[in-house]
Amino acid sequence: MATAFPKTLGIVALASIFQVVFIVIVSCIAFLLPWKLPKKAVRLLCILGVSIPSFYLATVYLDYFAVQKSLISVAGNTTLLSYISPAICIGVFGASFYTPLLMDALEHESNEDYAFYARCRGLSEKRLLLCHFIPRAAMGLVPNFLQSIGLALANATVIESIFSIPGFGYLIVNHVLDRDTPMIHAEVFFLALAIALCNIAADLVQWAIGRKKGVA
Repeated sequence: MATAFPKTLGIVALASIFQVVFIVIVSCIAFLLPWKLPKKAVRLLCILGVSIPSFYLATVYLDYFAVQKSLISVAGNTTLLSYISPAICIGVFGASFYTPLLMDALEHESNEDYAFYARCRGLSEKRLLLCHFIPRAAMGLVPNFLQSIGLALANATVIESIFSIPGFGYLIVNHVLDRDTPMIHAEVFFLALAIALCNIAADLVQWAIGRKKGVA
């Protein structure tokens, strides 16, 4: 467990970085574009990304890039570079889920009174976006995003088996097949503990945000 869990954490960490980068970049581009058609296209792609199960996406991804194109390895994935593929498959759901939420939050912030007065002072939309809109809009999404990291840990157990990565999920599957009950109990408890810690971190962040706003 001590050797397998860091591999799972590495995949989830890469997936979280991918999600944050995708969410922020796509939401900012969609916000700055004056046309409605690209925004509708982004929302449609996000609905598609949320609807596709991660294990199906991983299977199609592996079949295309590993079997048909031979760009990645099917087995023996132990290097950090090989964690990028499962991280992308895990992160697609979160990126598709939170991108429309951040887009709506940015639109809401742009219609606030402080944004109107800032425009009257001559601040550009890009500066307003980077210095004001993104920090304020992200504050409401950070607690939920931390909770999704816990769910990504559980989702990684299936993706690791598809990509043959000897992580925590791969360990659970092997012990289930071997009917090793003590190890199964220990691994499920450890996974549940990790999810609970992510939820506690989300609650603490939400409490800190509420205290900063004067709510708590």
